Amino acid sequence: MQPLPPRPVPAIPAAAAAADAVRCFAFGANMSPTTLAKRGVMPLASEPALVEDVTLELSFSHRGGYATLQKLAAGSSPVPGPALGPAWRQPHGVLHTLTPADLQRLTSREVGYRQIRLAVRTYDGQPVPAALVFVSSPLLRLYRPVPLPRRYLDLLLEGARHHGLDSDYIAWLESLEAAPPGPLDACYDACPANTLAKLLAAGAAGAVALAAARM
Repeated sequence: MQPLPPRPVPAIPAAAAAADAVRCFAFGANMSPTTLAKRGVMPLASEPALVEDVTLELSFSHRGGYATLQKLAAGSSPVPGPALGPAWRQPHGVLHTLTPADLQRLTSREVGYRQIRLAVRTYDGQPVPAALVFVSSPLLRLYRPVPLPRRYLDLLLEGARHHGLDSDYIAWLESLEAAPPGPLDACYDACPANTLAKLLAAGAAGAVALAAARM
């Protein structure tokens, strides 16, 4: 996929930014201008940034093989930069300034994600102590990371290149393994929510069978 040409970033009136705008840090498909356009979202401004917390990493362990942020495994050394395996410590992304209406549009599409606040820092050194971030709900987090879908990886690369993210970070994205074409394996749905659903279904089926046997 060819990178999109940079677009001018509109200035934000200070009063509007202070009163209404929301700073939202995107690390997945919401970095992509194609994704935002499809969702009807037009940021007031967008700039490259990274997470301040060196104990957080980007991992493709949301149901379906999508990205989320999570704490390093116990015993891992909190060193900034790439970790061993398909994860990146102190993730990079795009800090969008959004209207409340556009934030609501994003929220309605982030199924299985919850909102938290994190400290991030823009590439020009501006600290943003409480940027809004979408991370996986615990029940939707896969038991282990998986190769991300090819289309999803293309959107991440489009967004990273479009917004001028760190070249090492882009190179890492380019090196990631993508899932082969065709239906995804069962491991892409292997999360607590699906396990619980199967147990409940099995329990319901067992109750029906027991009731039938007693009739």
